[in-house]
Amino acid sequence: MKTFIFLFCTTVFSFTTEKSFSQDKIKIDADKIVTVDEVFNIIQSQTNFRFLYPDNLFENASKVQLRKGTIEVSKLLERSFYESKSNVKFKFFEKNTIVVEEIELISKPKTEKPQQPIQISGKVTDKDGQPIPGVNLLEKGVLNGTQTDFDGKFIMSVSNKNAILVFSYLGFTTQEVPLNGQTSIAVTLVESTTSLSEIVVIGYGSQKKAKISGSIATVSISELQDFPVSNFDQALAGKLAGVQILQTTGEPGRELSIKVRGTKTLTAGASPLYVIDGVPIETGDRATEAVNMEDIESIQVLKDAASAAIYGSRGSNGIVIITTKKGKNGVMKVSLDHSTGIQNVSKKIDMMDAYQYAQLSKDGHDAAYLQEIPTGTADDPNGLRPVGYHKIPEELFPYLNGVQGLTNTDWQDEIFRPAVIQRYNLSVSGGNDKWNYFVSTNHSFQEGIVIESDYKKTGLRANVSVNSGKFKIGVNTSSTYTFENRVNASGPYTDDGIVASALGMSPTWSVYKPDGSYNFDGNGLWRIGTDYQHNEILNPVAVAKEIQNEVEHYNVLANLFVEYEMIKDLKLKTSLAANYNNYQNEYFEPSIIEKRGLQNYGQ
Repeated sequence: MKTFIFLFCTTVFSFTTEKSFSQDKIKIDADKIVTVDEVFNIIQSQTNFRFLYPDNLFENASKVQLRKGTIEVSKLLERSFYESKSNVKFKFFEKNTIVVEEIELISKPKTEKPQQPIQISGKVTDKDGQPIPGVNLLEKGVLNGTQTDFDGKFIMSVSNKNAILVFSYLGFTTQEVPLNGQTSIAVTLVESTTSLSEIVVIGYGSQKKAKISGSIATVSISELQDFPVSNFDQALAGKLAGVQILQTTGEPGRELSIKVRGTKTLTAGASPLYVIDGVPIETGDRATEAVNMEDIESIQVLKDAASAAIYGSRGSNGIVIITTKKGKNGVMKVSLDHSTGIQNVSKKIDMMDAYQYAQLSKDGHDAAYLQEIPTGTADDPNGLRPVGYHKIPEELFPYLNGVQGLTNTDWQDEIFRPAVIQRYNLSVSGGNDKWNYFVSTNHSFQEGIVIESDYKKTGLRANVSVNSGKFKIGVNTSSTYTFENRVNASGPYTDDGIVASALGMSPTWSVYKPDGSYNFDGNGLWRIGTDYQHNEILNPVAVAKEIQNEVEHYNVLANLFVEYEMIKDLKLKTSLAANYNNYQNEYFEPSIIEKRGLQNYGQ
């Protein structure tokens, strides 16, 4: 029974001590920098607590910075231990005694020494024993590699004796060679006949790759068909060496920037020349709309002057040659394809909520006020603050007072959405020795991840040819219609850029007023008579939904040709082509989007 009473009393005493410890407050009379020992003296002078600790425990500890005001004992100790970089802990004992002691650090387990690099050497030759200079060597699985010298020899260090080396060289088959403990190896590379026998289009004809000295990049449509995109240029990124494809905006339907080996003109006009079935297209980057991705047979990019010579100065920025599908001999083939994809914002920017924003705004106004009025305090009301930008906006006071359930708008959630991409394609093809045909129709729809933006595209193509002896007559026609609902997502907020506006809008403002109308009260320049106006940022939801910016594009491309085979491997071909383009842009900004003008700021 006595033991039970003793334990019970001790427990209650300890609970009372800790509770008092967390509630007691210390008054700091002025800003000062002190030692941890001096912090203990301050606590002991104002409370009943006493500290026990070794004399030299805080001998090498950093000093602590104290601010004028009041602070709880527990928080003062935690801050002191943190700022002094002290690795200590404290316990409560009888008679308000606090024992402070050092925390013993657990020693780290010993780690095994890493294996020492192993140096190997070797030589790379072709099947005839001739050395191959410039062969790339990589150790598989790690970032470690080198190249062979002029004599085909190499020396490199590898991580272990059983490493695997990967040998690669243009025109030869890539090989993986395991070392298996060897420090000297000989490697024979075998020529790759597949890539050298590939047929590529070059200006007036086609040749095997092995016979071409110019620089040409090729991509097959089979590499692009799995991409749910509205235009084929979006699927080309990373597929062509020396071709830079940049998507500068995420707005649907907007053309990409394609540069072949960089910018070559002083005015930075870097768009390549597009040639579709032998017809040059003069519509710049919008040329990618003139052909449906499912209608493409192959794409070649002529990158140097020798390859692009026949097109003259028009080919100075490179040439993209697009060959569309033709009908093949055999039974009629019907193909129906459909794909659907979803786009989302990969990462939103972390923003303050309304309560954090209110505190930040108050701190900013207080700082401006105290900088000009040093005798003032942060608690001074707006009536004592002489200048408008010193005053705290009245709508922030409920937030600063901690009132719950107030407006807390995430403007990024208001303007972003999951966006659907859909693509449909129907084609019919076939032919025989007399004639061939390929007919297709397609439709694609792409929503923008920004509300109210989308892109629609509908196309029709007919490629027909008739053979009669040595004569061949054909026609390749296509028509495309695109429609865009544009929303200025990437511009600055001064130009109705809704992403920038969403990031700049205060979370204390709602999208709509109680009567259902748009809330423009967040626009600081509307605060007439308040004497604390802010920069003009419009409600981004209203801007996206009310400003109408529609773009329509009609494109028709027709090519009639006659071909005559004079002798074997020599043909005479003449063609007549026409390309029609019509752009229409309708822009309407209603009076509801009112602007006061901009004042005293730059962006």
